[in-house]
Amino acid sequence: MGGKIAEKKLEFISIVAINIMWLFLIAVWFLSGFENEIGSLIRTYCFGYGAYGSDVIISKTISMILPPAVITAILTILFFKSEFFRRGIFATTVFLIILLIPVYIIRTNMVASPPLPVDKEIPTDIKFLDIDGNIFNFSQVGDDEYILTFFYISCHGSCPLIIYEVKRISLKSDIPIVMVSLNPADDVKKLRAFYFENGFKKTVKIIRAEREDLVRFIESLNLSIGIPEKVSENPQIIHPVLFIRCKGNKVLSEVYGLGVFEKF
Repeated sequence: MGGKIAEKKLEFISIVAINIMWLFLIAVWFLSGFENEIGSLIRTYCFGYGAYGSDVIISKTISMILPPAVITAILTILFFKSEFFRRGIFATTVFLIILLIPVYIIRTNMVASPPLPVDKEIPTDIKFLDIDGNIFNFSQVGDDEYILTFFYISCHGSCPLIIYEVKRISLKSDIPIVMVSLNPADDVKKLRAFYFENGFKKTVKIIRAEREDLVRFIESLNLSIGIPEKVSENPQIIHPVLFIRCKGNKVLSEVYGLGVFEKF
C-alpha cells in the first residue's frame, strides 16, 4: 500500500512539474510580444529576434522548447502504464491547448515595429552635439558612406549587442559609424565618458540632441521608437538592433540584427 501511495505522489509531482515547465515557456513566449524593456530582453536573449539571423533564432527557439519536451516524453514513457498519470497528461494537454488559444490571439494582435523604408533621406537641418560639445549635423558627412545606429547609456536590452557590433565593425573596416543617443538625458559629459569607457575607435562618432530635435529626426526616418516625454536617467525606450547604411543624406540599406558588415 505504501509503495502505491509513494508512486502516486511521484506521478502527481511529475504532472505538476510538466505543467510548470510548459506554463513557464508559454509565459516567456507571451511576454516576448510586449513592446517594453521586458519584451525586448526576452526577444533578444531568449529567442534572438532583432539581433541574430534566422539560423540562430531557430536554434534558440528549439533550445527553449527541447528541455520541457524531452522531460515530458521521458516521464510519459516511465509512467504511461498508470491510468492516473495518463489522465493527468490528457488533462494537462487539454488545459495547455485551451490556454494557448487566447494567448496566441492576444500576442498576434501586438504591434510590431515596421521596417525602415530605404527611400528616405537623413535630415540635415537637425542640430546634434558630439562628445566634445561641437555642433554636428548630417550635412557635414558629405558624400561619404557611413553606418547609422541608435543606443542610449542606461539601456540593458538591445544596446549591449549594438555596442558589440559597432566594435566588431570597427575592427574589420574603417567605415565611419554614427551612434545617436535616444535619451536626451545622455549629456555630452556622460557620452564622452561612455565613449572612452568602451574604447571605441576614432571611426565611431557619438552624438546627441534635445528631445524635440531627436523626435523629429526619428519621425523623419519613419522609425517606430517612442522617446518618453519626461526626460529621465533610466527611461524605457524600446528600439531594435538596427544599422542603417547611408551615403551622404541618402539611406542605402538597413539591417536588423547582427552580422552587419557581412549583410551590407
